[in-house]
Amino acid sequence: MKPLDRALFIISEKSTIADALRVITENKRGAVIVTGDNNRLRGVVADGDIRRALVKGATTLAPIEKVLNMNVLTIAEGKGAEKESKKLFAEHPGINLLPIIDTENVVTNVAVRA
Repeated sequence: MKPLDRALFIISEKSTIADALRVITENKRGAVIVTGDNNRLRGVVADGDIRRALVKGATTLAPIEKVLNMNVLTIAEGKGAEKESKKLFAEHPGINLLPIIDTENVVTNVAVRA
């Protein structure tokens, strides 16, 4: 699986909702992966998570952690990552991004639905 432009799919846990919206708009996949220190996976945020937070009174200046979904499907890095991503995308039609992680939960790449 070839490496992707991280800036299109990954933001820091220190980002705001506005930052996430900009990346989601640019990547056209409806979600963004959130990482913490040393690129460790923290979660994912979808446009629906943001929409629900805004309806409840959050502002675009709020920290992304306020809407972070930590229940994330992931793929272990390695030779089987591409096959596993195809399988997971087929099983979960609403998911467009899957973080590929190493044994220390560091995001090494992102699988993107074609």
